[in-house]
Amino acid sequence: MRAAVLDYLIDQTVREASEGKTPLGPLVLAEEQRLPSGQSFVHDVAPDILERFAGRTPPVANYSSAFLVEKGRTVRVQEPIAFATGRICWNSPTFALVDARRLSGTGNRAFRATVEQRDGTWTVTSLGERH
Repeated sequence: MRAAVLDYLIDQTVREASEGKTPLGPLVLAEEQRLPSGQSFVHDVAPDILERFAGRTPPVANYSSAFLVEKGRTVRVQEPIAFATGRICWNSPTFALVDARRLSGTGNRAFRATVEQRDGTWTVTSLGERH
């Protein structure tokens, strides 16, 4: 289900960049975890989710690939466009709402995706911005 949301967001971003003739930076995937205190942590997606994006154009990597450690400091290799999924609110075994986010140097956009399982495949049926 998370992969379906990430795929939908990536397709939307690539389409917008293509229409605006805007170059894309590296595309990276993440999972966002929010603590009860309100703190947010972003980390790499599970290997099985990343595998679903193998061979994609433009290429997609895990979030950590956009950073390296130099002299004890973490620095960004390039300005990535990160796609993250977070909280899932299950309404039934085949219907859920998934919080998602697109993070880039030009700003962050938060979304809520409605996802349904149809014939064994998770499909995004709607995507709206969260505030």
